[in-house]
Amino acid sequence: MGKYLVTGGAGFIGSHLVDDLLADRNQVVVLDALSFGADVRNLPEKTKIFGAVGRQRAGKLPSENCLLVVGDVSDAELVLDLVSQTDACFHLAAQTHVDRSYGDVRPFVDSNVIGSYAVLEAFRKQPDKRLVFMSTDEVYGDKAEGYSCESDPMEPRNVYSCLKAGGDLLAQTYAAIYGLNLVIARPANNYGPRQLEEKLVPKVVNTLIRRIFQGFEGKIPVYGDGAQIRDWLFVRDTTEALMALHKNGKPGQAYNLGRNEFRTVLEVIQEISFLMGVDWKDHVEYVADRIRGDKRYALNTYKTTMELGWKSKVGFDDGLRTTVDWYKWAYSTGARA
Repeated sequence: MGKYLVTGGAGFIGSHLVDDLLADRNQVVVLDALSFGADVRNLPEKTKIFGAVGRQRAGKLPSENCLLVVGDVSDAELVLDLVSQTDACFHLAAQTHVDRSYGDVRPFVDSNVIGSYAVLEAFRKQPDKRLVFMSTDEVYGDKAEGYSCESDPMEPRNVYSCLKAGGDLLAQTYAAIYGLNLVIARPANNYGPRQLEEKLVPKVVNTLIRRIFQGFEGKIPVYGDGAQIRDWLFVRDTTEALMALHKNGKPGQAYNLGRNEFRTVLEVIQEISFLMGVDWKDHVEYVADRIRGDKRYALNTYKTTMELGWKSKVGFDDGLRTTVDWYKWAYSTGARA
């Protein structure tokens, strides 16, 4: 048992990781600003909310199984306070949506770069503590063929992935110069329950639900020809990998997390439509592709499997069915607006 800090723990992947940590009888401190993408309903019902903490020290934290500290990861003093009172940290806090990164860039800079700096600075003062640092497969950029290895150069092609690459490189540098006990995770496209609608899977499911049951006229936007290829990783596989990284990852190393089960955007839409009993062609509209839209991401996961013994367990068909069922349940019960 331990006491873990999870930045961004009220978000999609973070909240599932919180569940895993609590299931192992750990204590969890969540740091989350409850901004775009976060939802307190993602956390256990008995979560204790410590209160809004802005530009001040948190002081001594109360002893709770799950404690939510409402604050910003870019607040260096607050982050240091929380790191000093926990045993290890999973740094997941980030702005994650490519489309929004083309608009107001500042939130992405604050979270993905300044926030990462604040976390790394806190661990520079306590270098023996373990830090699991979340990056993304998008730092490698478009991969027309073959697979990206951890040693490959970063070639990000949009604002979001550029800033994630910046945080990733900063983490590598801190590990090399200051000897930080950190590992970096670079996961493929995640999907699963609780994901915000801006992402493809929940956007498709929720759009179809509204069209079927509410007479909604808006359609699912398909960028370009919809032939963009992604590797789809179920969220519970990701959190299991993060736990394995915490236990056995080598300090200073990055690890790819993927399943190598590829689907195009159109194929994902088709499979969701089939599960919901509708003809996909009636529910989509084609729109202009993203600026410098990446066509394909693909990860070589040999290092992760060999060193950690981790492999994805949930196939896309099973994971997608579970996800669709959750969103249908959330709609039918009014659990999510």
